Amino acid sequence: MLESRKKRVIYLYFVEGKTYREIVIIERMSIRDISNIIKEEEARKQDHEDDSHKQLEGKLSSKAYRLFEGGSTPVEAAIKLEIREPLPSRLYKEYLGLKGLPEVVSLYEKIGDDAWSYLKLYKLAKSSGMSSKEIVKAVDIALNKLPSADENFFQIRKKVNELVGTERQLLDHNEVLKAKNFSLINEISDLEAQKHELIEYSNRKKEEIEELQKEQQQIENTMNKYQHMVICRFAGAIYIVLDIIAMNLARAIEIREMYKGDIAE
Repeated sequence: MLESRKKRVIYLYFVEGKTYREIVIIERMSIRDISNIIKEEEARKQDHEDDSHKQLEGKLSSKAYRLFEGGSTPVEAAIKLEIREPLPSRLYKEYLGLKGLPEVVSLYEKIGDDAWSYLKLYKLAKSSGMSSKEIVKAVDIALNKLPSADENFFQIRKKVNELVGTERQLLDHNEVLKAKNFSLINEISDLEAQKHELIEYSNRKKEEIEELQKEQQQIENTMNKYQHMVICRFAGAIYIVLDIIAMNLARAIEIREMYKGDIAE
């Protein structure tokens, strides 16, 4: 079969997305021949992908080994190289094997990713100048003493939280008292203002009463003057009337005496 026909079949199937039946009509070939061409092309592509994958994995392996040599963990290497499990763990095992640490590989297989934490602990202890016995003692303290210390810490933290809660309640209560105090101050201010208003009102009324008392006294004085004047005038009138009566009476007596003399003659 011509290579050009194979390429056309491959192009129609993989590029244009034609079906086997459509390719049969276009190229006038049997389905078996078309199937063989497609399978051959798929196998070639798979081989190419495998080769590419191996080359890429080889590059990733060397990069990962350098990261592990620099102290990176499998997780850190996976993040930096943007690769997923199980590749980082497998590369780390290979790295340990290359370093001649089969026991570490065996231990890593048992404890998994926590092995890196143990290694970091060991490096930290060594960098601090601790001996193996001191490391064991420190681990013993962590296992046997820290739980009780954690419990004590938990109790202390609980007590602190309770004190914080009490402090918050006191602060809230203090805020309530401040609000009440502010309200009472406002009420006292209002009462003081009312007190001043009442004092001013009382002073005004007192002045008005004093003015009324003065007017009453003036009226009484005037009435007393008029009353005295009226009494005096009334007394004078009575005196005049009495004087007139006395004069008339005396005149009448004289007239009667005069008439008595005439009668006697």
